[in-house]
Amino acid sequence: MRSLTVSENTLSKLFRVYVLIIFATTVCGAVLNYLIPEPYNLGDWLINYSGGFVRRGITGELAARCCGILSINPGILVVLLQIALYSLYLFLALKIFEGLRDFSSYSLLAFSPFLISFQVNSFGGGYRKEIFFLVLLSGLVWSVHYGRDLFPKLFRLSLLLYPFLVLSHEMLILFLPYLLVPEHFVPEARLKWPERILFLLPSAVAFLVVFVHPGSPEVASTIRESLERMGVDVRPGAINWVGRDLHYAFEYTLNVIKARHYELYCLPVLLTIIAFQPVSRRIRILFTRWETGVLILASLTGTLVLAAVAIDWGRFIYVNASAICFLSTITEQEKTTGKGRIHLIPLLLYSLCWRLPHVHPIETFLLVLKKTGDVLPFFAPVQWLKLWLELLSLA
Repeated sequence: MRSLTVSENTLSKLFRVYVLIIFATTVCGAVLNYLIPEPYNLGDWLINYSGGFVRRGITGELAARCCGILSINPGILVVLLQIALYSLYLFLALKIFEGLRDFSSYSLLAFSPFLISFQVNSFGGGYRKEIFFLVLLSGLVWSVHYGRDLFPKLFRLSLLLYPFLVLSHEMLILFLPYLLVPEHFVPEARLKWPERILFLLPSAVAFLVVFVHPGSPEVASTIRESLERMGVDVRPGAINWVGRDLHYAFEYTLNVIKARHYELYCLPVLLTIIAFQPVSRRIRILFTRWETGVLILASLTGTLVLAAVAIDWGRFIYVNASAICFLSTITEQEKTTGKGRIHLIPLLLYSLCWRLPHVHPIETFLLVLKKTGDVLPFFAPVQWLKLWLELLSLA
């Protein structure tokens, strides 16, 4: 059985290869978003202010203005931005894990089908604006590991940038508490309460502003018309949701929960929790320190509330799990010699044979081929190959 185990050094090399594969497939998926064009993965980024100020509109407004200056399709700008953000996220994840003395304890998380590969394993729910948050958080965690002198500046810059994230998607206000956790592990960088309030106030104001400008069907129609004039043909999807109110969202979510058997999400949640077991000591540190525990519980509680008016439960699990994973790396590291061996087969089975579906929990172990209607057991490389073949067919 020794031949089925690998050393930590070999595991680190395999992780680099894995990151490269995910990077290439992520680029493929981003290009597909533009060629299809994908109503959510692309459409959500193109919501703009053509019909007046509205929630989620700042990225689309900036893309539209750049489109006018550069004479380029705004969809192309969005794709380039997505590629840049995911490239940075993958790089930061790679550097964080490579620097851990107990990387083997994080092997299930590093190779999991959600931490860095959610966007390609659950394609319809990937490429969303939470990547802004994940880049900021992983950047802060990276600075705690490798640039503590840089952390105070990055921390303040992240808080200053966060109102932009809230204007891009109001949901991201729920994950702001996670950004405050690293500060508690760098005592010399801690903000005083008046200063902290000053830095957080713009994000709170941004949320209040978007809350009172939810949009309307007329605004959504105006946005679609503006995109058509710019040469973007986005199918109904994210843009239409600008015209929906909370009551409609609640009723719709309730119907979907019943129709798609959302109780089955207990299975991917359980599989996600399994990956945290080897680092359970680190997780306990996060939750038992009252300051960080309260911050994390605030985000988790907010996510539960969000789940009552939004059906993308897989995305919410992915963001919270990723945030807790990265934050756990800045707690005290396990004492290890780095000479342990990792069983490769269980790791590959965990990594490649299930996914965290964003809206269809029944597809945790299933891969549905939309063109033929065939249903296959889920296997990540087949999903990645499907994306590449779809890109080639459209090229």
